[in-house]
Amino acid sequence: MAGGATSAEAATTGTVTVLFKNTGVGKFGPSNQVYVYADADFNSYDKTLCGPTTTVGPGQTFTVQFSGLYVWSGFQGIYRFEVRYPDTTTMLYTAWSLPPRPTDFDRIVLERAPAGSSTWTVIKTFAYWGASYNSDPGRAPGSTYQYRVALYDRYDAGSYSNVKQCTTQTGDSDQDGYVSTNYGGNDCNDSDASIHPGATETPGDGIDQDCDGSDLPAVVDSDGDGIADDVDNCPAVPNADQADTDQDGVGDACA
Repeated sequence: MAGGATSAEAATTGTVTVLFKNTGVGKFGPSNQVYVYADADFNSYDKTLCGPTTTVGPGQTFTVQFSGLYVWSGFQGIYRFEVRYPDTTTMLYTAWSLPPRPTDFDRIVLERAPAGSSTWTVIKTFAYWGASYNSDPGRAPGSTYQYRVALYDRYDAGSYSNVKQCTTQTGDSDQDGYVSTNYGGNDCNDSDASIHPGATETPGDGIDQDCDGSDLPAVVDSDGDGIADDVDNCPAVPNADQADTDQDGVGDACA
């Protein structure tokens, strides 16, 4: 007979199936079973199984399957399998080592499609290991998209996760009719409906109400006549009428 072990997928517990084949000329069965020991790095995780449970003739095979085997975060060499045959005291040792990732898998692909569509677009491809957190910028505000994860093996055969639908934010949280700059619009403050392109600007308050990139300078009226200094023909003396009899640009109040 010959024995072998297959590797299990990475998990906190694993399953290993040991395959045996009767390469002799006689039959054997439950009365003369093969004993298989799963010898762990930690004795408390050791397991023992035996087989077959039915008669196995020449050329036939049977399996012994260990489940719930302890796996240590993907490190290798957790178990060694010891096989003892009924007609000999010789032990056959075969090691089961857990690879960092299942060797049959090659890559993971994150895909996107419009809601209700079956046309998928690849967003990102990454190796089959670890966790990955991804964003999908540039989507239209207030639109629904569907996402799935495709798992491909080294032969390019794929399997898919459940489809997840996500709706982007509208981009107009303050509902002033203007889309936020974060979503490709021109509303520089989407949390205040009084701030948007075309809004009335209040000079000197440090706020860019009309989203033109700057605040208007503060109005200075030193004489308190209601005329700003920069246009008052007599800024130091109140002269709301701005009278300038000789038309020299200096108000009569300052003559």
